[in-house]
Amino acid sequence: TWTGGSIPGSGDIADFNDSTNPYIVSSPTTFDWVGINLSTTGVQLDDADASDAFTINLGASGITGSNLSRVGPNATINVGSTNQTWSAGMDNFQGDVSGTARITYSNPLQMSLRSRIGTLSFPRSFTGTWVIDGSSNSIRFEDNTSAGQFGVGVELNNGGTARLQSHTYNTMSINLAGNGNILTGNAAAIFSSDGVTPGTGEISGSGDLTVKGFANNTNSLTLGGGTNGSFITHSGNTVIDTASLGSGTTTLTLASTSEMTFYIGANGVNNGIISNGGANVAQGFLNANGTFIFDLSGAGLGDGNSWTIVGSDLTESYGSTFAVDGFTESANVWTKSDGSNTWTFEESTGALSLTVIPEPGHVGLLMGAVIGLLVLRRSRRA
Repeated sequence: TWTGGSIPGSGDIADFNDSTNPYIVSSPTTFDWVGINLSTTGVQLDDADASDAFTINLGASGITGSNLSRVGPNATINVGSTNQTWSAGMDNFQGDVSGTARITYSNPLQMSLRSRIGTLSFPRSFTGTWVIDGSSNSIRFEDNTSAGQFGVGVELNNGGTARLQSHTYNTMSINLAGNGNILTGNAAAIFSSDGVTPGTGEISGSGDLTVKGFANNTNSLTLGGGTNGSFITHSGNTVIDTASLGSGTTTLTLASTSEMTFYIGANGVNNGIISNGGANVAQGFLNANGTFIFDLSGAGLGDGNSWTIVGSDLTESYGSTFAVDGFTESANVWTKSDGSNTWTFEESTGALSLTVIPEPGHVGLLMGAVIGLLVLRRSRRA
């Protein structure tokens, strides 16, 4: 079946060492391998034509070795529920991946999940999680259809990067197990497929998310889109990268259907939308058209406390659909009264502040104590 070498037996670790001749399937078939090892760079797994689709049921050893430069569009790698690591470089992956497992990609060569050329009507079948762990590691999620065929979870940690193209990703979710990056070009968007269900179109976790763009380019990322929402619940900062833009710009847009949660702690302690500074800080933009949600359950209740929600060095705009959950607005100032506490969010400063007004009963007790003290002093003098 393989024109480039012998066929590994079922249950083996398939070892490929020919980078000159592609390994081509000439008839439909299924392979069951514990793993794949690439003993040389530039290995290609392909099919003769669309009628020769093939499936590799891949076990726990994953894909190791050097570089798999191409996987053809009619190939499917099925991982099932078996978690595994792909440590070999993946340059041009046009095939399908199926299963529900966690696949950790740990090679500094950017993995490119490219369009399924010739089969664009078929969505990718993988509903598991791509784990991108490490600042040198990235996966490029590419697709040529407006439907957004990446119904997957993406977990970022230790500076891992998900690179998005100028497409919509309507069933993607991102979990920040640690700090991670989204690298965006022109007009990428993430949102929920139904606008209701958390878990799709959601950005969750505890790490910082840095939105990066390309130097000298007009970069943009939209969270939420159309009638479909995006649920942004991670407790870390959202950082718009302005440090290496050259003459370019990066814009983060929170669509009207998006909801972003900010966790308010002790005075000045919270997650927010900020820049990372640099000479191009004025080239970072925020369009806030959705809803801000302030989680005040852990807030420090001192009079005069304040929290930076949107960094003042960003160029921000608040659209007509912008709202703060539970607050009322007057002249771009949002307020909420809660007993003796008055919370205020000002669009002009991007800050949330707290004013504490003692309740009348407390004021009366305090005045009574003061008067009693004065009477006592006078009686002692007498």
